[in-house]
Amino acid sequence: MLYDLALYVDKIAKGDRAIILAGGFIPTKERNLSLVPPFPKNFRVTLTETGGCQVHLRVKVWRLARFYRLEYRKLEPDEPWQMVLSSRSKCILADLDRRQDYEFRVAYMGTDPTVTYSDVIRRFVY
Repeated sequence: MLYDLALYVDKIAKGDRAIILAGGFIPTKERNLSLVPPFPKNFRVTLTETGGCQVHLRVKVWRLARFYRLEYRKLEPDEPWQMVLSSRSKCILADLDRRQDYEFRVAYMGTDPTVTYSDVIRRFVY
């Protein structure tokens, strides 16, 4: 019954703290849901094997990250960035072109839409 009363007060109050207090309940703390993602730390790109055309990307875990936005592109003029979303801080990119220079970068994706990219890392895939 108390739960139903709390739902009723919440519906009537529409977030007004004074009405919630007048109803005999304690309002929840206001949370900062729009935390700007920090600069990605310890971003590393390593080749997995010779001739495999694969790279292993990893970045330090940010506990508030919902996704990790990993991007790469060939080191050519006007080449667009290719994006891969991962729920983990580690990812293997396969089927890259042989004997090509690539650029890689990463960004944490949280509740705030702001994108803060890491430094760009260049690797030659052979």
